[in-house]
Amino acid sequence: MSTILWTGFLFLIAGFLGFSLILIHHWGYYGIKNNKKVFAKGLYFVGAVFLLIIVGVSFMLYETTL
Repeated sequence: MSTILWTGFLFLIAGFLGFSLILIHHWGYYGIKNNKKVFAKGLYFVGAVFLLIIVGVSFMLYETTL
């Protein structure tokens, strides 16, 4: 069961990276104003990394209870 969870987590990270590359390109190409772009990028990456950490820790805690 834990292999399935970690495989899903790796797919989640791959999707996150792909989506992030698309967003970075979109923000750069379509030119959100500089201050808003920096704020949006920072907010997105802080929030996304925080959620990925929560998911990873949850999987580790789930593994220890098996």
